Amino acid sequence: MPIQLIATDIDGTFIDHQSHYDRAWFNQLHQRMLAHQIRFVIASGNQRAHLEAFFPDDDDILYIAENGAYVADAQHTYALSHFQAADVAALVKYLAAMPDLHFSLCTPKAAYIRSSEPAINKQITRQFCPDTREVTSLLDHTESVVKLALQCPPEQTPALVAQLKARFGDVAHPTSSGRGSIDVIQPGLDKAYGLNILSQQLAIPFKNMVAFGDGGNDVTMLEAVGCGVAMANAPAAIKAHADAVTTSCDEQGVLAWLDQHLPQ
Repeated sequence: MPIQLIATDIDGTFIDHQSHYDRAWFNQLHQRMLAHQIRFVIASGNQRAHLEAFFPDDDDILYIAENGAYVADAQHTYALSHFQAADVAALVKYLAAMPDLHFSLCTPKAAYIRSSEPAINKQITRQFCPDTREVTSLLDHTESVVKLALQCPPEQTPALVAQLKARFGDVAHPTSSGRGSIDVIQPGLDKAYGLNILSQQLAIPFKNMVAFGDGGNDVTMLEAVGCGVAMANAPAAIKAHADAVTTSCDEQGVLAWLDQHLPQ
């Protein structure tokens, strides 16, 4: 199949476990993409500003941020969807009653976290949301929320995802990226939704797309494209949804696969 678009998750996929990638190698491959008019997409549950910081000099890159709620490039916003404020308020009240759960509200440009949260959870939130604001009550910040970012003990993740689906399935969809992280997004919005937006805008069919991922929030994307590639570090359950497996993120598996399959 001719490759016209490449989409990749970021954490555990494109970057290694130290949040680095081989910039020189990527720059070489990026030039090959540009020469053949192949679009490059970062598809992540993270905020757009956090993702853009990895590619400060590459204005042609497209971003599917907030697990599909925000689709944009340097010049255009193709999609931006947010929760109803009343639904956010109901979620906040429900989640606040869980003692082992920590969470923040994400808008397109900022994240809000309770000032009473432990320092480690504030640090984790700031790692992924550069503009994190501490507030007394999240109920005062329910407008323009695109995602709720949850942190819980990893062993509790499957049960909590099931619990939230049963309680809020009509208005919110929990998706886990593993390691105790759960993103609560709007139903119908995911990375495959973001790719569908780009498919329509760029006139690129799914069959001519390649996608890379390692977590539960990558499954719809891996299944939707012509070639879904899982990372060697992905769980077996994720690999089962892929067409191929590349080496691990610590071995620059995305770049290695692209080096072999991109046209010269």
